[in-house]
Amino acid sequence: MRCINHSGQIITLKAEDCGFQHRKSKFMDNNLIILGATISCNSICKTDSEKLVNERIAFCKNRQDTSGYNAGSAFSECNGTIMRFVQKYPFLFSPHKNASFSHKTFNWINNSGKATYRDILSCIKRVTFIHRVLGKKISVEYRIWK
Repeated sequence: MRCINHSGQIITLKAEDCGFQHRKSKFMDNNLIILGATISCNSICKTDSEKLVNERIAFCKNRQDTSGYNAGSAFSECNGTIMRFVQKYPFLFSPHKNASFSHKTFNWINNSGKATYRDILSCIKRVTFIHRVLGKKISVEYRIWK
């Protein structure tokens, strides 16, 4: 991985130095920006490759909201009961109709095509606030730099 740090220095990291885990890596906690990467994949036969592609397509059709533009999943950890409440009463959590939580995938933010950074951030802040008031764990998946 080629990265740039906060002071503008370009550094190169090996995969084992990146701390890759499900929805987590070193890049989420230390203000590094990825500039590029070299990827090495294992070779598999065409039949196995096609099977894996088809399985992923079926998974995405079943689980992900493809009704329009989206900003992807907002939280790496959240409370399902709260998020179903958010789905049921979208006007409370998505005051800007340009960005709203998906009716299909509750952790997914849909974008009408006109959503701004502030619209999406407003949705995230409102849901984060409710989780904190109710004492429930929530972890924002997006990294917001100020």
